[in-house]
Amino acid sequence: MRRLVLLAAVLALAGCGGGSEATPSEPAIPAPIAEDLAAQSEELADLLAEVRTCDAAHAADALNDSVERAAGQIPDALEAELSAVVAELVDTVNCPQPEEEEEDDENGPGKGKGKGKGKPDDVVPTVIVEEEGE
Repeated sequence: MRRLVLLAAVLALAGCGGGSEATPSEPAIPAPIAEDLAAQSEELADLLAEVRTCDAAHAADALNDSVERAAGQIPDALEAELSAVVAELVDTVNCPQPEEEEEDDENGPGKGKGKGKGKPDDVVPTVIVEEEGE
């Protein structure tokens, strides 16, 4: 959560440098891009605060896509850190994996997948021939 606050602050401050008083030594993200990324960061933080992990994971992916699309428009001095923070979010915010059910519960005791189905390779069919008169 602290990383999101940092990310939002970096984006807000970086977007502020786009005014006419910005000096060449102040790297700035164009205001529309900074505002969009900041809004997405805030939405992601809200989803995490609401413990909506899957929605947050999708929001992290969308934020990552937005950062990738904005590459080249974000100053080099900020792009590496921004990309690293967003990549970390994508790696750490994930939907929980569904719990695996045991085969016995699903198919009944002793009826797991593949058991007793088909013919094993070592079984040879037996033919019984009845002779006439016996």
